[in-house]
Amino acid sequence: MSYSSYNKLVKDWSELATYTSELPMTLDNWTNPNLISLMNNIESNDLSLQYIPEPYWGNIGLSNDELHAVVINYNPIAGSEKQQYFQSQNLFGFKNYREFVQSEINRKTTHLSTTTMWHSSNRAMRVFNTLKEIKAIHSKTSLSILNHLSIQLIPWHTKDTHQIRTYICNNLSSVFNYSIKFASREAARIANSKLKNVVIMRMNNGTATWLLQQFQVNNICTYNIVSNQITPKGNAEYLEFKIDSISQTRFVCIWKTNGNLISRNDFPDKEDMEWIFKYVI
Repeated sequence: MSYSSYNKLVKDWSELATYTSELPMTLDNWTNPNLISLMNNIESNDLSLQYIPEPYWGNIGLSNDELHAVVINYNPIAGSEKQQYFQSQNLFGFKNYREFVQSEINRKTTHLSTTTMWHSSNRAMRVFNTLKEIKAIHSKTSLSILNHLSIQLIPWHTKDTHQIRTYICNNLSSVFNYSIKFASREAARIANSKLKNVVIMRMNNGTATWLLQQFQVNNICTYNIVSNQITPKGNAEYLEFKIDSISQTRFVCIWKTNGNLISRNDFPDKEDMEWIFKYVI
């Protein structure tokens, strides 16, 4: 439930010499994703464990980098060539994942600059620009990926979502402890009053309610759905819920109700985002 919690996962991953189903059943607290062919591409031997895990990206909790937003995503998309084991197995020379991320988001190194740019433009700045438009923060406030934290529900790269629910069901406790509770803990540090103790989730109601039901039937937590509505323009929807054991945190799922599969991974359009931030959050 902290940044350092993920250091061991990535360390365990980086010490592996090969990627086959004969690997240990677990890496730290996560099951080996290759055992169910999470990448859904076993015929080409292109498996999730061939790529560096990406449990989070962005703000790493330093006091001089104020946190202004926490977003949970479903999982990282397909890994790139630079993220493959043979290029990234030693974390590009860094002693742990947290220090590697710090270097990347400060742009001291640019091994995964595409990852930094994606989280900056598609997550961080979409949230920050919305906060400025509704005057929740001053329009001249300088914010960047340093002030944003993206957390993945599961840390493994996949090309599609074919086997993700199966993997989540096998790792419910880890998803809850290392993603949900981690997000809740960090959201308490958010500096602006609009998003303090708010975790934004980029997933739809079907995925969110399915996940909550899995938590509850497996005695991990109980929950309460606060609200589920479509925005006035009808192009976006939101679902707010609370988890009883971490009731100080508001979880707000936001998603588009139209568009192709690629665009639906983004946040809703500007007007819908502003309405949700102004009247829901």
